[in-house]
Amino acid sequence: MHILDVGCGIGADLLPLARRVGKHGLVTGLDTDAERLREAGKVLGRRSNIVLVEGNAEEMPFVGGSFDRVRADRTFLHIPDLRKALAEVGRVLRSGGIFAAVEPDWGSLALYPASPSGGDDAHTWSLIVQAIQQQLAHPFIGRQLASLLQSDERTHWAEMQIEVRAYVLRSWQVADAVLQITQAAQALAQEEPSFAQEASAWLQTIDASAERGEFFASLPLFFMSARKEESRVLSAPLDNQSNQQLRWQEGLPLLEERKTKEARKEK
Repeated sequence: MHILDVGCGIGADLLPLARRVGKHGLVTGLDTDAERLREAGKVLGRRSNIVLVEGNAEEMPFVGGSFDRVRADRTFLHIPDLRKALAEVGRVLRSGGIFAAVEPDWGSLALYPASPSGGDDAHTWSLIVQAIQQQLAHPFIGRQLASLLQSDERTHWAEMQIEVRAYVLRSWQVADAVLQITQAAQALAQEEPSFAQEASAWLQTIDASAERGEFFASLPLFFMSARKEESRVLSAPLDNQSNQQLRWQEGLPLLEERKTKEARKEK
């Protein structure tokens, strides 16, 4: 089996995928950032079933039908031309192959405390979320996945399945590492000096809340999988739960594993 990881970054998911495909399979990591790929290479070392490629998701440097699986983990929210990237996914994926993606939705995140005063006041968090949304190409990508595949004119996608899972983060350190909240607050404070005092007070409130065990964050992730078909004949969705889980495990990282690792680092 040959799997393509679009937007692989530093390669956090390449090794688990390589273990799944085995010595006779191949995992290719694609990313636009050469520095991240170099970092991935240092961590992974030389492995016969992992290949790192510098390239753009909108113009992938692969021949058509090269992959059995294409997966993307929180990648499409950063890609300017979604339809062009999706067309490329359909081109490099073989007929009958599976495309799997997981994306967030920055209009559905929840966090507490959301301001220095806490309670029902969410002013500070709202400002930070708005700033983050402006920096992302597609902050609401999660809710768009079904429409994007359904309206794809170049590739017929069958057996589309979408599931939304809300991940609860009670650790401020883990939430900050995943969502980069402190970084976003500091960046907004630099752009808007009048916001600096509020941001500082809010971060102190979060620290105190975390010490008392009151911190809470909810991160919804949209899991999508679909099969590329040659014909335009519609197929009924699969009801086999084990087949569904296999698709996502082959195409997506296990977020629970990553959360567990982060929690262990805290200790």
